[in-house]
Amino acid sequence: MLPARPATGEDDAPPAHNPGWTDRPHTSVNGRTVVRAEVWTRPGRVLTIRSPLEKHFRAKRDVSLATERRTGPTDAGGASRMKGPFGLAEGWDPANVLTAINEALLTGVCITDRTGCFVSVSKGWCDIYGVEPDDVLGRHFTLVVPEPYRETATRMHDDFIEGGVEIPAEWQVRRPDGRPVWIRVGAARFHDRDGAPFKVTTVEDITARKVAEQALADSHARLEKLNRDKDRLFSIIGHDLRGPFNPILGYVDLMETLGESLTVPQALDYAGRIQEAAGHALALLDNLLEWSRLHVDARTANPKVQPLQPLVTDVARTMGSVADRKGIRVAVDIAPSLSARTDANMLTTVLRNLMSNALKFTPEGGSITLRGGTDGASVGLHVIDTGVGMAQESLDRILATGEAVSTPGTSNEPGTGLGLRVCREMLDRLGGRLTGRSVPGEGTTITVRLPHPDDAPGP
Repeated sequence: MLPARPATGEDDAPPAHNPGWTDRPHTSVNGRTVVRAEVWTRPGRVLTIRSPLEKHFRAKRDVSLATERRTGPTDAGGASRMKGPFGLAEGWDPANVLTAINEALLTGVCITDRTGCFVSVSKGWCDIYGVEPDDVLGRHFTLVVPEPYRETATRMHDDFIEGGVEIPAEWQVRRPDGRPVWIRVGAARFHDRDGAPFKVTTVEDITARKVAEQALADSHARLEKLNRDKDRLFSIIGHDLRGPFNPILGYVDLMETLGESLTVPQALDYAGRIQEAAGHALALLDNLLEWSRLHVDARTANPKVQPLQPLVTDVARTMGSVADRKGIRVAVDIAPSLSARTDANMLTTVLRNLMSNALKFTPEGGSITLRGGTDGASVGLHVIDTGVGMAQESLDRILATGEAVSTPGTSNEPGTGLGLRVCREMLDRLGGRLTGRSVPGEGTTITVRLPHPDDAPGP
């Protein structure tokens, strides 16, 4: 309760000693007492709040609602006439005016005393926080502050009360019904008649603005990603896709130049190199098409329970010619009974890309093993190579972010880094994920985790 200021003159006397004061009950439109205060002014003086806990509102006619500043000229009857926005015309009941403001103002207003306890809360404030006045009046303001921030908020309140500065801020609170609300808070410091400070806090619900800002940020992030993807696509089309055709055209031109002098071993060697370059071009085109279809949502997953051994064996056979040219041994170690819930076409694309990477970074004479198993919760397909390997931190970053890393292979095979991105996006649609471990100089194991066949299909 804010104590009354001592009377210093006739105009400052309490209502019982001043016939110019009137005493009116003040209730809101729903019958509840809302504004519980005593307000009076005299010419050249300021608004004074005596007790927010009183059940009556006493006011002198033509009250000037000014805080901590002097009023303007007075009329012949001595009534205060404010030039500012808080002036009240003659004949208006200040109780009714403040009631209307309290009911209509969307911005919440609360008053806390020096100890931080609520002494007054507006209807708008209660609506924002989802509480009733009786829930908070007389209780400490940290009742509505998220627990992790209560100590800091209390310290800021105490510093402000003692003369510090509080900068308007925005944060999120949670109502009793569990709904999160973003608010913007500002504060002003006043003093009662005894000079004791109290704090008036304004609270604005900015949830709609925050939601719009987040939607705008998400949209901006998507546009930036689309721009990066577009630039990457044009780079691949303009540079990487042309690369495989250079050896094709070069060997064809060489064979034409040599003509009949070309020996059979030479012809077979050139034909093999042409086939290898054409294979790289086809794989790149396949990845570009798959990637573009994923980004326009033209490719949807159709997961079913699939036996994995035939699918993995077919991928190993398809990549066998590349392995033979590099002298790399390929083995499949998967039980015939192993199954997973997956889309066969998408999984084939994923395994083909992982197998291609393993062949690319495994030197001649190395080996690649395709192994499968289950841990009860999911099914794992492991692509294990004896290649050059890499730092585990680098592998974790690549798998987590889909970072496109274009690195030539052990036989200078070209690469774009697009294949791994296609793998990640396809596995996202299949409910799977990629993990891996690698040791420089020893090799890399990439694991495809797939839903167990007993798992219910997703929506």
